[in-house]
Amino acid sequence: MPRRAGHRPFRAFEGAGFILPVTALGRAAQNAGQTTYPLIGHDLLEVSNHLIGMIVAFAGAAGVLAAATIGARATASNAYRALAAGQALLVVAFVALAMPGAGVIGLWASALLLGGAGGVIFPATMTLVGSRASVPSRALALYTVALSLGLAGGPFIEAACLHLTGQSLHETVAALLPLPVIALVLALRAERGDRLARQLVAAQAVVPTGTSDAPTRGSGSAPARERRPLLALPAYRLALAIMLSYEAPFVALMGFGGLLARHSYGVSSSGVEIAFTSFFAASLAVRGALVRYSPLPTLGVPLVASVALTAGGLALLGLGHGFAALLIAMAMLGMPHGLTYPLAGAHLAESLSDDLGRANGGLNASIGAVAVVVPLACGWLSEAIGLRGTFLALEVVIALFGSALLVQLGKMGGFRWRGHAPVP
Repeated sequence: MPRRAGHRPFRAFEGAGFILPVTALGRAAQNAGQTTYPLIGHDLLEVSNHLIGMIVAFAGAAGVLAAATIGARATASNAYRALAAGQALLVVAFVALAMPGAGVIGLWASALLLGGAGGVIFPATMTLVGSRASVPSRALALYTVALSLGLAGGPFIEAACLHLTGQSLHETVAALLPLPVIALVLALRAERGDRLARQLVAAQAVVPTGTSDAPTRGSGSAPARERRPLLALPAYRLALAIMLSYEAPFVALMGFGGLLARHSYGVSSSGVEIAFTSFFAASLAVRGALVRYSPLPTLGVPLVASVALTAGGLALLGLGHGFAALLIAMAMLGMPHGLTYPLAGAHLAESLSDDLGRANGGLNASIGAVAVVVPLACGWLSEAIGLRGTFLALEVVIALFGSALLVQLGKMGGFRWRGHAPVP
């Protein structure tokens, strides 16, 4: 009987048993680090918001460089190796962040390593999942569910550790170190298993000389296909528009959301982590629905909702008061986070084959560029108009990129109900 992938979502792609735990644990660690090092810088090292913005920006630049060089070269055969390398960077980043005596140098090192790790891990895993899945949209939705489990679980675990350590940030990071270590061990095991499997397949494929008319590798091969620029690929343009419609608020939230909650809403450090848990729990719920209902019959409806929720969440975050308003605003902003990344990745996987690794690397590098510009702007704006005003100013960015997304969707027929066929 043929496999019915639609009824077995947790077997949506080869290697899910390794990739999903690695993703959840690794993302929990990375997110804990990303939301904590601005607090360590501001509250313990007494650095300015402007310098924090610079650190976050350089971390984003490290992610862009890693995605454009290592991530863009990921293929189905070497992506496990890249995934393990990225997890190793996370372990080193946590060691640097947990050292109380490391000072500002340790803060810079941990931030750069966290950014570089993401630049390697995300495109490599997207390529790995998309190239080995029978239903790419469902498989990538499942992968992003694992991401959200890590994103939601990381702050929740960190909040508990903060409570147990008397709000000590360094001790909390040290207590979380097993997360990236376990993820690294699992990734290394997955890489070894995949390498042995490929060696076995290669050995079985050896044919004695003269017994086959099949050409050997490198002989009689077809001429290399000319590679088009990424922006010449309609699928890439739409995926990029999807991500840009949301990325700026997400980067701002990761860099300055904790400071906003701590100093504008007056919540404790553990309360900051509960607020981030609200954000990532909403994202997780949306991605769980995508696993159930993918492939979606249209892209237009969920993406219009994504733009509207982003604009509404920013308004409430900038104007609201009280812990309840903070939690609601974070949940509103978490929903488009749950939508945009899996929809963009699935669209690439369904529309591209040979260019998939290059497109995933380019997509992560392009959105990583936002992580360079936005923190610098937010650091400057927060000192000029305050943290609340900074998040309200992001409404202008959403208006611009949201409009660009709607135009691109209209050109590509993304508003049409299309059954299970991908947008061309």
